[in-house]
Amino acid sequence: MDKEAFVSALTLCNRAGYFVYGMGTVSQALKSSKAKSVYAAQDISEKTRKEITFLCLKYNTKLFHTPFTMDEYWFLTGKRTGIFAVTQQGFSDKLSALACEETPNL
Repeated sequence: MDKEAFVSALTLCNRAGYFVYGMGTVSQALKSSKAKSVYAAQDISEKTRKEITFLCLKYNTKLFHTPFTMDEYWFLTGKRTGIFAVTQQGFSDKLSALACEETPNL
């Protein structure tokens, strides 16, 4: 994973306003089909990991686990979050190409 390129694309996505964060708002974005891809920090709880995996499978959205912690996302985006989604297809494609590991559909 090219961390610098991922960080650059993530901060640009955040500034452009195509970044949704937090379990509640990401869940709403998934239900309304606005979320194009979902990303999880490495230090989220097992319960959160199971919930977001279930929702992504239910709404047929790609889920990526990244090597960043919630504190690192806090530093990068100004928002301490373990789960975030991208709502624009172009940014989603770019971040997906740079992301570390996709969760397989079970």
